[in-house]
Amino acid sequence: MKINIDNKCIVLIFILLCCSFSIGWVCNESSSSTPVVSDSPLAPKTPSNLEATPSSFSRIHLSWQDNSDNEYGFKIERAPDDNGSPGSYELIATVLTDTASYDDSGLSSGSSYYYRVYAYNDAGNSGFSNVANAITNEDVHTEAINIDHNCTVIEDIPESAIMQAKYDLHIAYGHTSHGQQLIEGMRDLDGFMTGKGYEGGTYAVDFDGNGNDDYDVLDFHNRPWGLHNGTAYDLGRGPEGTSYVDWIYTTRQYLGWDCASGDGSELSHYATGTPKYNPDACNSCNVVIWSWCGQVSYCSDEVIEDYLQNMSQLEEDYPQVRFVYMTGHVDGSGLDGTLHRHNEMIRDYCIDNNKILYDFADIESYDPDGNYYGDRYVEDSCNYDYNGNGTTEQENEADNEWWPPDPINGDRNWAVDWQDSHTLGVDWYECKLRYYHTQHLNDNLKAYAAWWLWARIAGWDGQ
Repeated sequence: MKINIDNKCIVLIFILLCCSFSIGWVCNESSSSTPVVSDSPLAPKTPSNLEATPSSFSRIHLSWQDNSDNEYGFKIERAPDDNGSPGSYELIATVLTDTASYDDSGLSSGSSYYYRVYAYNDAGNSGFSNVANAITNEDVHTEAINIDHNCTVIEDIPESAIMQAKYDLHIAYGHTSHGQQLIEGMRDLDGFMTGKGYEGGTYAVDFDGNGNDDYDVLDFHNRPWGLHNGTAYDLGRGPEGTSYVDWIYTTRQYLGWDCASGDGSELSHYATGTPKYNPDACNSCNVVIWSWCGQVSYCSDEVIEDYLQNMSQLEEDYPQVRFVYMTGHVDGSGLDGTLHRHNEMIRDYCIDNNKILYDFADIESYDPDGNYYGDRYVEDSCNYDYNGNGTTEQENEADNEWWPPDPINGDRNWAVDWQDSHTLGVDWYECKLRYYHTQHLNDNLKAYAAWWLWARIAGWDGQ
């Protein structure tokens, strides 16, 4: 009988061999089976001196001694704490030959975990290493973190805090056009700071969420669930239009959720069920932040109250993750408008309940010198009521291809005025895509405040 082996067969055989021998990558796994220790003299020797060290509120660093020269790799098992002893062990990862360390992330803060490691090759498995135990750091945030206009001096953040944020955080961010201001500011910040004498890469960000094995960039997943594939757009818009719940379902879908009904293929399937955090599916995400578009200006008080309660529920469901609350962008309605009232509801709740708040509206209500424009009907374009007639007049943004509109009839723009009186490349920097409703300087301030946010979440006390 003649057997034909074509290219497809060869590719399949190669894939099966790679999976069998775990060649060339770290494999995250989940298994409760207990490996059989081989008595073959060709089996690898047992690793020793396993140590477990907490490195953040959600990560434990493992290291061990490699005692063999013929292993294909090492398998790592973890057990939860069960009244001071290891519970049931579960295989969590496989690493390559000659690897002697591993970072276990996506853990709950202040929690105890047990670990053991064994080597393997095609002759069998070694014995288990010693058992190592570690407790993740307690969440240092015993009071509210309020990121506002007081958090926009980038030079005040210690470099050690920047490095810790890059080491610890895996961020997922959901937004539409106004929320893009953080992205535009952060995208061009590193080049600006390098020009000011900082080491290149200090403020580097990977916006594609490709992981951060070397911890040399901030692992930032920009809309990792996509934008036009049936998931939420922002806090007030879903794939079918206005929705104040689709962002919840999208978050559950991303972080991990056992649906009570449906197979998870549709967003509505995530309305009921139970949380099941899946670090492999969400790239060990431990920070989630969603932004509003214009909905805070016109939604009901009940929508804001529901938003606050739903955020709090997500915090309870996913203790491995820090959720960042956000205010809505300014809209020219001043201190008597719906927007200000709703933003105050969000601020008060975050302060009273020790939440993490990125105060979008407050940041764009002050210039870098501390001058306040919130009581002068400031717009998201940074135009404000300069002539004192009780309203801010500006061109129609849609007529200007969605670039920030110019003020008219005697009103002014605080960001443009500040930029014109300061030096480009020294005091402020241009952002490549300025058409997200606002001015370069506002994007700058949003980026500075974002890095304050990351540093604070990673443990910096803000002093």
